[in-house]
Amino acid sequence: MSESTNACQEKILFVAATHAISSQQALVFRWASAGEVDLWSHSREQVPSQLQAERNLPVALPSATKPPGTGPFRLEFWVDENLLLPGAHPEWRQIRRQTEVKVRNLRVFGPAEQGGRA
Repeated sequence: MSESTNACQEKILFVAATHAISSQQALVFRWASAGEVDLWSHSREQVPSQLQAERNLPVALPSATKPPGTGPFRLEFWVDENLLLPGAHPEWRQIRRQTEVKVRNLRVFGPAEQGGRA
């Protein structure tokens, strides 16, 4: 398990329909707030229109550590590589803004319960 994904501390919240992945697609992560997760839960197979209307969408490669100032939920999905632009750090990317961005195999992870701790 990778330290950057904190897999031991996460629980899966939902998985969208799974599809075959092509060699032209890349796995990316995005950390989000509960409100953003709600948007994704309704769109599932594309970037929610509310997120792609104003700017490029920041994402990270799986090897990246969690960027500061991001939400506690981790979204994992595949997107066409030709939509990825460089980000501020070598392991960060941006999904180019356009009318509709399809994603594949969306999975959403949330923080694990802190059972028994106050």
